[in-house]
Amino acid sequence: MTILRKDWEQAQLYILHNDEEVEPYVKRHKTMLKRLNPTRTDNWISREHNATFIQWLKSHIFVELNVKSSNISDRLRWLSNGLTFQVFSYTAYMINGYTFYTKERDNQSTMQNSGVTLVAESMHISSAKDKTPIYGNMSYFGVIEHIWELDYKTF
Repeated sequence: MTILRKDWEQAQLYILHNDEEVEPYVKRHKTMLKRLNPTRTDNWISREHNATFIQWLKSHIFVELNVKSSNISDRLRWLSNGLTFQVFSYTAYMINGYTFYTKERDNQSTMQNSGVTLVAESMHISSAKDKTPIYGNMSYFGVIEHIWELDYKTF
């Protein structure tokens, strides 16, 4: 199955933002954006970061790989190259002894196992004019609509 570019970008950003090896690059990119746009709000910086980080990381890692003293791991190199647009799709997935189903499969079963929760750091703003957003953990709840196996060509 082929996924849409928007879905591809969301999956890629989620993976990159939750990887220890990528974390210093996330900080570096946000710092660069703040330095180049000192009058912009944190909300704008976050949106711009999300819109440009994937391509910036790919370019940045490519440049670093051409420096002889570079110590970029193969894993980071493949992460920066990104996913393929082809994914395998499943209606169930077992991990760490737990089985999860898509909502569609749940609708055909008496056992419901498609609900999920995720705790993520979020920026909270009170209005568009808010100059002092607060970062904090927030719980998100939902149901599994798709289960995809993503491919980095090497992993």
